[in-house]
Amino acid sequence: MRVRAWAMLIVAFGVILGGCGSSERAARVAAMAPKERFVNDVIERRCIKCHVPPNPSGKAIITEPSHLVRFINSDQIFDDVALFNSIMGGPDIPEHNREEFQPTQPEMDSIRTWVLTEYSRMFPDSVLYEAQQRGIALQ
Repeated sequence: MRVRAWAMLIVAFGVILGGCGSSERAARVAAMAPKERFVNDVIERRCIKCHVPPNPSGKAIITEPSHLVRFINSDQIFDDVALFNSIMGGPDIPEHNREEFQPTQPEMDSIRTWVLTEYSRMFPDSVLYEAQQRGIALQ
């Protein structure tokens, strides 16, 4: 019941803000599970400024959590540096050196957990086993 009230409040807030699809976006965010909503929050703070259509200055469009998945593979998922570089496009993008664009360790951990949970089908069983051994609940 409480979740439903929050969802309705978020949708209502989006409608009040009005404008270019904001009510649709608010409804989509309200429908997200908590882990995905947190990752979405990270994207809104760290990515959307440059990675939005129609002509993203950041070349890749990253406006919602599912857009991150294509950058992540099973070889990188537990290596903090490799995961960071895959999400950030590598270490040689000067625009990403600004602190405001760099995800924190807790944000990276949340992205990792969300990807492993929501996209477990893209990982081999050995990776899922390792995730469970590390205490990541895959449900």
